Amino acid sequence: FGQAKVTTNRHDTARTGLNQAETILTPTNVNKTQFGRLFTQPVDGYIVGQPLYLPNVTIGGKLHNVVYVATLHDSVYAFDADHNTGTNAGLLWQVNFTNPGAGITTASGAFLPCPNVHRFPESGIVSTPVIDPDAKTIYVVAKTNENGTVFHRLHALDVASGAERANSPVPILASFTMNNGTVIQINNLHQMNRPGLLLSNGVVYATFGSNGCNDSNRSWVIGYDATTLALTGAFVAAPEGGLASIWQSGAGPAVDGAGNIYASTGEADFDANIGGQDFGSSILRLTPTATSLSLTDYFTPFDEAFISLNDLDLSSAGVVVLPDQPGPHPHLLIATGKQGRVYLIDRDNMGHFNPVDNSQIVQELPQTVGGMFSTPA
Repeated sequence: FGQAKVTTNRHDTARTGLNQAETILTPTNVNKTQFGRLFTQPVDGYIVGQPLYLPNVTIGGKLHNVVYVATLHDSVYAFDADHNTGTNAGLLWQVNFTNPGAGITTASGAFLPCPNVHRFPESGIVSTPVIDPDAKTIYVVAKTNENGTVFHRLHALDVASGAERANSPVPILASFTMNNGTVIQINNLHQMNRPGLLLSNGVVYATFGSNGCNDSNRSWVIGYDATTLALTGAFVAAPEGGLASIWQSGAGPAVDGAGNIYASTGEADFDANIGGQDFGSSILRLTPTATSLSLTDYFTPFDEAFISLNDLDLSSAGVVVLPDQPGPHPHLLIATGKQGRVYLIDRDNMGHFNPVDNSQIVQELPQTVGGMFSTPA
């Protein structure tokens, strides 16, 4: 039985995908005769985010190892991970955030733009939730159509029952002030919370791009206090021209040991090198404070215009914070994208923009891999 907790997308906030506690599985015993499907459980819609796992949860007076999954039909399920028969069988609890009788449904049809791109029949909970095992709380972002108005809401649920925590849920209604004083508001109809949620230093971060095509969206990173669910800060990667979606094929933003947050953006204008605020086709470092979320460094490839023009998003893949390394660049970040280039970036000096080439970063491996729609491990 797996006793290691899986409480966030890709196992840790560096997004390494590494389970350092694994002691049983090997390439020898993971084979078609000893390793495979034990049983299945039905759910009410597609599961797009990663399932999460928490051992030793007391439910109904019994200890359970629990798998949590969320669906595009706006449901969250808790299943016993080890049994589908007997007194510990199967479904432990389920919650759903729709109420058709009151006009609350999942976003679909005219209320879900870009259908030929994302291919989803509905958009409820798309991203991977995140669990705080100490607070025994699972956080999810649900998208609903409420009598013709589309909302995203952040829910904080008890891991043992699915009950809403105090202050939960809260609607995501963030704003961002541009350098010229213009205030922009999030438009939930045109946003999708695709990247996994991030829990870092007592704050839950939700990240947004478009529904799949460029449909009047902006890219948002929005933080909420994990206890009070009060807004702590919001950042928009391209407030002037829009777009710059953060998709990352579902990978959550990555975090380093200092609490800096890293994410990659899709196609958009780039004018940050001449005093603008747009960071299309870039890798961003955001630094949170108690009341804000600010950009403190970035890397933009020299061919960003070609990347954006030809739909070669960097944000087709997530970024990975490497463990500290020996040598002159101990703090490194790996990024890639649809081009298949691999970028090795110094997190302490990400290089900004060089219009000639990418020689300002630690290393670039051109066309080393095919188009990446996942995250390195």
